[in-house]
This record gives sequence, structure tokens and C-alpha cells, in this order.
Amino acid sequence: MNQNNVLDSAAFSPRFLQLPGGCGHLAFSSWIIQEISPQVFVQLGVDKGNAYFSFCQAVAEAGLSTKCYAIDAWSGDEQTALYANDFFSTVKTHNEQYYGGFSLLLRVKYDEAVDSFDDESVGLLHIDGAQSYDEVRRAFDVWLPKLISDAVVTLGNINMQKSGSAWKFWEELKARYPHNMEFIHSNGLGVAQISKEAHDNVLEWIRFDSPCKEQLINYFSTLDKRYLELTETRRHFDNLNRVIAQRDEQIVSLNRLAMEQLSKGEIERRKLEVDGYKAEFKLSCRLREKEHELEAKEHELKVIDEHWKKSEALRYESEVRCQVLAQELEAFRVQVELLNGVIQEKERYAESLLRENEVIMTSFSMRITKPLRGMLNIVRRIKRR
Repeated sequence: MNQNNVLDSAAFSPRFLQLPGGCGHLAFSSWIIQEISPQVFVQLGVDKGNAYFSFCQAVAEAGLSTKCYAIDAWSGDEQTALYANDFFSTVKTHNEQYYGGFSLLLRVKYDEAVDSFDDESVGLLHIDGAQSYDEVRRAFDVWLPKLISDAVVTLGNINMQKSGSAWKFWEELKARYPHNMEFIHSNGLGVAQISKEAHDNVLEWIRFDSPCKEQLINYFSTLDKRYLELTETRRHFDNLNRVIAQRDEQIVSLNRLAMEQLSKGEIERRKLEVDGYKAEFKLSCRLREKEHELEAKEHELKVIDEHWKKSEALRYESEVRCQVLAQELEAFRVQVELLNGVIQEKERYAESLLRENEVIMTSFSMRITKPLRGMLNIVRRIKRR
């Protein structure tokens, strides 16, 4: 797993964002396509395009050679057909402007596009999951032969038990492919590696016993929740801007009526009053924005303080360990000095023995008995024969 890609995902800022719309897993989407770097990426179900363009943006920014395909009929029903056409038009325009070199939109049903792809060619498959159980299962079964042996499949909306059926198929998928992970926020997202053979390469971070899987889940859950908060803040300010625009229009209309009914002096007075209201309202909006910025800074300071406390604890633990090692070293040095003393004593004792032996060998009795000792040696050799 590339740690730089994980860290870089925190700085990912989506270029395309249509609200309201699914935007709860954009940071993870940008990371996983860079981590896997597939030759072919396919998304089944695109809708407004938020998720799909997060994949495309990551491909473009990382300079990957991945070919991306968005497959959706964009048909809707009798009530939403017009909106579906508008969605497709917006998605098509953005795709041609930024990603036309490697991204292709196919406005067909899932099973109508499958024959356009070679078997075992797709390395990453994303299924929207906003359909019935049978539709989701059929989409997976139809596209399964097109996946490479160690492809990764992501399935959206797995945490919508009350209004969706993707969760049911996800439970089956988990039982079938043990190397998986899941996110429960933003309607949920399931991720599974489709290992068709026992010898297939399994991604370390998605293994069923991976020690870093929970860390990745917590990291991207926190990151994607931050995007949701920012998106909600952006939507809130968009609404405020619309309200301000409506108020401005009302003010213009009222000013027009006032100019027709009031004298010049009264018009000026009312104009100053209206300008004051506008300034007060804009100041209130600005103060709210600053409050949000202050809360964000306080959160950052809290995180920094926690990191500092952890580093202080590690430093204290290191100092204690160094003291223990110093004491052990001193005890070892004392033992070495004692052993050196014992060795010196043994050397002195050996020297005294050598001197005594030399005295004995050079004594008068040893010289007198030397011929006798020689005769005894001759007798011993004769007896051995």
C-alpha cells in the first residue's frame, strides 16, 4: 500500500459536485483507483456523476493510464425522464471538457454494454447499488467474466436496509469473497477483491486478517464525513446566496415602488435604511462563516494537542528506558572489573607455579636422579615390547 496516496487523499478536492447528490465516499474513490491503478475501470450507474468524476479526477491528477467507462441509461421514469436528460447533458459536458481523452460515457443498460468489453479486462468495477436486489445481482453476474482474476468491486448503498436491497446482495458477496471491507456512513459502501483462483494476489490492506484495514476504514470515514460537512456548508451558503438574491430583487422592486410614491428626501432615507439592512444581513452571514472557520481551527488545534501529548508520553518512556539501560550497563561494567581482578589473580598464581617448577627442575636432586629416570624410561619401553 502506497502511504503517499493515502496522505494525498486528504487534500483531494472534487472539481465536479452536483447537489443534492451522493458525495459520501469521494476521498476513498480517489484513493482506491490510484492504489489499484487498473487498466480498465467501469462504473455501472452514474446518475449526477459525483462518484464517477472523483475516479476520473484522480486518474488525471495521478497521470494513470486507466481507461474509464460510465454506463447508465439515464432514462428515469415518467416523472424523472426530463431530469435524467438534464443529468446526462451536464455529465457529458463536464466529461468532454476535462476527461475526454480517457473517459467514455455509454448511455445504455448494463447488460447491453457488456459485450463491448473483453473477458478478464476490468480491474475495478463500481456498482451504484440503488436498484433492486435482482438488478444488482444480475449486474454483478453479467460483468463477472469481464473482471481480471484479482479485480476489486465496490458496491454502493449497502447500508440502506429500509429503502434498498444492495445490503442483501452485499452479505452474499462477503460470504463468497472473504477479502473485503465496508463503510457504513453515507448509505454505506462495500469493497471486495474478487479472487477467482487460490493463487491470486490479494491486496494487503483488504485481506480478511489485515491489521491496517480498520485504520483505513476509520481514516476514510473521517475524511469523507469532513467532505459531507463541507458539502453541507456549501449547500447552506448557496441557499443563503439565493435568499440574498431574492431579497435584493425584493429590495429593487420596493425601491422602484418607493421612487414612484415617495418624495426625493424620503427615497434617500429609505435607501439608507435598506442599505443598512443589507449590510447587517451580509455581516451576519460573514460572522457565521467566521464561526465555522474558528470551529475548524479549534478542531485542528485539538488534534495537534493530542499528537503533542502522545509525543511527550513517548519521550518520557524513552528517558525511563535509557535510565534502565544505563543502570544495566553500570552493573555489567562492575562485573567486568571483578572478572578482570579474578583473571589477574589467576595469572599471578600461574606465574608462581612456573617459578616453583623451574626451581624444582634446576635443583641438585633432579640432576642426580636424571640418569636413573632415563634407565626407568628404557625399562618401560622394553616391557611394552
